[in-house]
Amino acid sequence: MNAPDREECYVLDDSEVKMTVRKDPKILNAVNFTIVKEDHTVGNLLVSQLLEYPDIRFAGYRIPHPLEYLLLLKVQTDGERDPIDATKIATDDRLAEIDTMKHQFYLAKKNI
Repeated sequence: MNAPDREECYVLDDSEVKMTVRKDPKILNAVNFTIVKEDHTVGNLLVSQLLEYPDIRFAGYRIPHPLEYLLLLKVQTDGERDPIDATKIATDDRLAEIDTMKHQFYLAKKNI
């Protein structure tokens, strides 16, 4: 069959780096993240959290091609906060929200 192995979608090879960060040379206070072996789930989670912050001017992502397991994320701030720090905070906030949801599921399960 022509389909790639499923684990190619999420298991890093020894030579692969999970994330690279590069300042955008054309846009002030903007950073480009390249995240390997992630998809729309992570992109939507990060962008939606970033856009809740008032100092974020732009947050967006794209998947270059369905068979390339890359997520390209761009974040621009108004200069009050570094875009890398904003992304770290957004990641921490989403993880905290997921932990809260997980705890609520466990409590609901006990009540059934």
